[in-house]
Amino acid sequence: MFATMNDESDLDITPSSSKTAEENLGDYLRGNREKKRIKLQHISLQTKINHTILEQLEKNDVHNLPGKTYVRGFVRTYCKMLDIDPDLGVQYLNQLYGITTNIEPTPLDDVRGKAPGKSISFLLLDHKKENLIFLSLVVIVAIAVLGYNKFQTTRQKVDSHIKVKSEVLSAQTPLKSTPSIVDSIKITQTKKMAIQSVVKEERKQEQKQEQEREQEQEKKPEITLRPIKLPMYTFHPKNDFEKLPKKIRSSFSDERETIYLIAEQSDLWLTYKRDDQEIKKVLIKMGGNLLITGQEIRLLLGNVNGAKIYYQRHLLSFNSRSSVKNVVFPVASANNFRIPLFIFDKRAGSVSTSEHLQQE
Repeated sequence: MFATMNDESDLDITPSSSKTAEENLGDYLRGNREKKRIKLQHISLQTKINHTILEQLEKNDVHNLPGKTYVRGFVRTYCKMLDIDPDLGVQYLNQLYGITTNIEPTPLDDVRGKAPGKSISFLLLDHKKENLIFLSLVVIVAIAVLGYNKFQTTRQKVDSHIKVKSEVLSAQTPLKSTPSIVDSIKITQTKKMAIQSVVKEERKQEQKQEQEREQEQEKKPEITLRPIKLPMYTFHPKNDFEKLPKKIRSSFSDERETIYLIAEQSDLWLTYKRDDQEIKKVLIKMGGNLLITGQEIRLLLGNVNGAKIYYQRHLLSFNSRSSVKNVVFPVASANNFRIPLFIFDKRAGSVSTSEHLQQE
């Protein structure tokens, strides 16, 4: 299936203004982390969550976070990393969005009181075993019921095809002999063949429906191409270009487009194309860097808020709430392209440009 990555997606975030709810989420995450003496950078490395997003969670700043579904997953992952109750973390998050929930953490004393001598992990394990046994029994019973119903349905279909001829008896009606064992066997075989015919027909219908579903899934989704919104970026007021190594600074030239990327706070993935060369996909691990030069460069950046990007000796600043950004250098070439700049085919494992889609 085809998928696109856009940086200008509409996010429906309506956070609550309750000061108590905002204080509770940040205090819950930050307090437990500091209690265990774990740095925020270590949490980001282990959970693969952007460092900036983690900071915003601890500050109760939901205005600049992605959609609610993603944020709820971040909170659960963060809580599991700290070995604290993820349901309580989600409750605090829901309060920030103005959603009332009845989730309450189970006190440790109550749990220990119900099963003396057992730890919470053993109690949870016991519940999981009981749930697994119960679910297995439910599945077995459901399969048996479905099989029986299907058998009865098939039998009814066969019986409906066998018509019984009624006959009025009179004194002149000749007597008929009782069917022999051979005749009974023939009738049984006829019923069996009728059942097999009905089953084959049902299988053909199921195969046809499965093929139609596969064909429907293989259809390409409708992709809407949109012009690039300007400005794509701004120059950071605190430019520290002179602090870069001399070898890197000497690589910049006014005769060509030069971009230097540093994965400073998190991993940075990007897809880019320069001039007429082929498309490249790169993952820069945190602390790594990459230098790109050319006359015309197209970039799709992921986790852009955790990176430092220098262009023509200037440090850039991006306003991307989703941490994904489409950028074209130089700016004058932006009108020649549409976003998404790149189209990804997950099924084929390939990537192409938006111009290729327009040509099709």
